[in-house]
Amino acid sequence: VSLVNYRIDLFLLRSFHGVHDVGIYSLSVSLAELGWVLPQSLATAATPAILGATSDHEAAALVAKVCRYTLLSAAVSAALLAGGAALLLPTIFGRPFAGSTTALFGLLPGIIAFSPAGTLAIFISLRKGKLALTGAVALLSALITAVTGLAVIPALSSLGAALSSSLGYTASALITIIVFARLTEVPLGEFVPRRDDFNYVRSAVAVKLRITG
Repeated sequence: VSLVNYRIDLFLLRSFHGVHDVGIYSLSVSLAELGWVLPQSLATAATPAILGATSDHEAAALVAKVCRYTLLSAAVSAALLAGGAALLLPTIFGRPFAGSTTALFGLLPGIIAFSPAGTLAIFISLRKGKLALTGAVALLSALITAVTGLAVIPALSSLGAALSSSLGYTASALITIIVFARLTEVPLGEFVPRRDDFNYVRSAVAVKLRITG
């Protein structure tokens, strides 16, 4: 289900426009998914603490905190990807791939929105044992992407694929957050990044720059 969810936009694009547009869009997808590297790393690092917490309340609080960090890290990654693609992508890959930049811009909002999903899935599927629930959310996301894609891909090609995929990712993330909130009674406001979160990320980046410099 997850594989279909991630790739259904490519199947639809191939059906309506052929392999040329798939090639252009595939570059956008490959670049956009780099925005998940940091969030997935955070989710992996937090897994032992989430599963080993003494109570669901403690684990849920940690999940919300990690989700805030994943959103911030994904937003920073997306900004860097967007700027780098706009400046370098046509130069590196040639003018025929210039359309990849537009599709990338359409994908990035969904990449940011979906970034907490891995952390939430750890709690819901592994700690609470509700694996079928995460599968159902992925299936619903795939259906949203498919329906939207059928409506916009014929006219908008790779941009339509990007927008439909971004909508599917965003819907999946929102549904998962709501499910998590109902399971744990954690307020939705706990997922909104705070000033302390910004300060932490800024200091972490500064330390990293000093080390690499």
